[in-house]
Amino acid sequence: MAPRNVKANDQIKDERRNQILLAALKRFARNGFSATKMSDITNDAEISDGLVYHFFKSKDEIFTELIEYAIDSLGNVITEIKAIADEPIEQLLQIASRIFESIDNREAPGYYYVLMMNAISCEATPISASDIIQKSMNRLTLLRDIVVRGQKLGQIREGNPEGSCRNLFFDSSWPCLFKSLGDNFQNTRL
Repeated sequence: MAPRNVKANDQIKDERRNQILLAALKRFARNGFSATKMSDITNDAEISDGLVYHFFKSKDEIFTELIEYAIDSLGNVITEIKAIADEPIEQLLQIASRIFESIDNREAPGYYYVLMMNAISCEATPISASDIIQKSMNRLTLLRDIVVRGQKLGQIREGNPEGSCRNLFFDSSWPCLFKSLGDNFQNTRL
């Protein structure tokens, strides 16, 4: 048997790293940052405790990387939906529907959403992750644009658009922002 080449080794390392990240994502989404131990992550990833440290320095580093990816992922979803739906109310409903459907189906985007909610509301969130969240709030301008347009069209309640954006997807009472949800809401799985 021929020895593995550098490309094959890199592929194996990438797969192992992703295995760790996926296990951590699910564990953090279920238990939160504080209640998750590195041993929980390594058990879920089915790797030895020491191997995780070949890829990450700490639990904080794993969590921070997941938060970065979650923010990018949400931005991509918003951009994609803005391109296919015209009305602000429809855009927001599709974004919410996609998020909640992925939670229902236990898919990665749903876990990222729960992770973000945990990170925003938890005092134990690592400083590095909190800093990334604070800096990324400007990425919510994509969502802000939808809210402002919806307010102008009378589809979304008047008020501070930035506050509405934060509350819209990071607050369980987000439907109260809508003036009239109409048939589209009733036909959407939320």
